[in-house]
Amino acid sequence: MTSFYSPGFIFGRLPALGADPDTITISGLSGGSTGAAQFSTAYSDTYAGVGLWIGSSFGENTMLDEDEVDPVTSAASNVQLAWDMYADGDIDDPGNISGWPVYIFSGTEDETVVPSRQKGQKNFYETLGANVDFHEEPVDHGGFYCDEDEPYCGENLVERMMTHLLSNLG
Repeated sequence: MTSFYSPGFIFGRLPALGADPDTITISGLSGGSTGAAQFSTAYSDTYAGVGLWIGSSFGENTMLDEDEVDPVTSAASNVQLAWDMYADGDIDDPGNISGWPVYIFSGTEDETVVPSRQKGQKNFYETLGANVDFHEEPVDHGGFYCDEDEPYCGENLVERMMTHLLSNLG
């Protein structure tokens, strides 16, 4: 049974719409970022990159990650989990992530998804061979508002993410 929301259902229709299924990326913010990390890793045959904004990494079991983690240990554990799940036939080959463009935004003042979680995400994707653009700013979880005198205020971060994702696709 094919779900309406399954990658096969959606991506099987893209060529008829003129879309190249080899250049599809997924992005999300907060809980959507956590979902994008999970979904893109689980279906790595389907995607060509991912953009993540202040969310949890693949393998994290909560969206409210208030506890600090060691980014290296966290990434190593999550990479091993991905390989184990692949060996069990539960997800696509994590090796597909090698060469992907990955954009990660982290708020250094975030107390909901603490910055060490995003650094763990960065290490996760780098370990798998992705081309990671990791961007930090001194904002909290909802901190996409800025005063004009802040150095990052004038930069269009969505444009930066899309440029990184799209300019690095085959």
